[in-house]
Amino acid sequence: MFTTTINKFKNRFDNDGGFTLIEMSIVIMIIGLVVAASAQLLQQRQQWIAKENTRLAVINANDAITAFRNTYGRYPCPASLTSTPGDGLGLYGLESDCTDTTVGVGTGIGAQGYAVVPGQRIVTYANRAVDPPVPVTETPRVRVGTIPFKNLNLEEGDAYDGYRNRIIYAITEPMAVSDTFDGTAGAIAVENDQQATMIQPIASAHFVVFSAGQNGAGAFTQGGFQQACAGTSLESENCNFTTDAIFQFAQTSTAANGVASTFDDLITFATHEDIPLWEKNPTGVDQGEPGSNDVSMKTAGKLGIAGNAANHTVEDVQVDGIIIARDDPETEEEEGKVEAENICDYSSDTVTCFPSSLIAGQLEEG
Repeated sequence: MFTTTINKFKNRFDNDGGFTLIEMSIVIMIIGLVVAASAQLLQQRQQWIAKENTRLAVINANDAITAFRNTYGRYPCPASLTSTPGDGLGLYGLESDCTDTTVGVGTGIGAQGYAVVPGQRIVTYANRAVDPPVPVTETPRVRVGTIPFKNLNLEEGDAYDGYRNRIIYAITEPMAVSDTFDGTAGAIAVENDQQATMIQPIASAHFVVFSAGQNGAGAFTQGGFQQACAGTSLESENCNFTTDAIFQFAQTSTAANGVASTFDDLITFATHEDIPLWEKNPTGVDQGEPGSNDVSMKTAGKLGIAGNAANHTVEDVQVDGIIIARDDPETEEEEGKVEAENICDYSSDTVTCFPSSLIAGQLEEG
């Protein structure tokens, strides 16, 4: 009788669609597997986004620095690695002065938040601050800081990688100064994981831009604090801001921190040797008006317009306006001279020309 009653209740429970404990356990186990798999996929997705954002930030910074050079005839000087928006120093996001030698070579991060290390080769460049330009032969200083996003017209976030650490920017100092810029004067070394050079000539990179990657070895946080270097044999060069201007470029490895093969830095560099022909004057010194569009020619030597290999002009040059030749551009007097072999009238279909010597005497030779 009792057994029959239990069977009736069991049949009724089963008929009502209920679950046994075993069935409930199986369902819970399946849900757990799905949640675990989803969490892992979400984590992988977040890691991919951070890595992709880092890649884009490094590329954008590299492009912005190159565009700055094309406009102003020099590279920007790095900004402070330690300054923050509210520290009252007024250094955050702004380039420093690469003519300032207050911070000594090999002394680490200075009070203004950048370091200076010796370049890796001797170079020769012209100092155009004096007339005539003076050749300088030296081992140039290399300044290490972060992206001066304000000078590059970038968003603040563009100076950070996908892990919210500051992007590192190192530049050969003379190349960040208009008067000493020379496309052949780079002094930064970039090596692979076998300590072999990645560039020719050796140690000739103009600048490097890189992220310390996911492990943040040696990176500077948003708060301006430097994280400890992971101490790996590959990444240690990119954490060294005291002894040399050598930076490592290796295949990415996601091994655990401390393993010799760990390398997750993302680095780019420039080695172009072309010298910009023109330099934009950002302060408008010639006109006395900030923001003017004055430009200066940067190359030394002769300038030919539409010239051939023999340095002879082969095409006409048309100028709308007045041409004034001055020996001293700082004076208002019309000094200097413009020489022409012939004076021509193009006002009619028949071009009439006569030698300028008929009214001005013989032209000077030389």
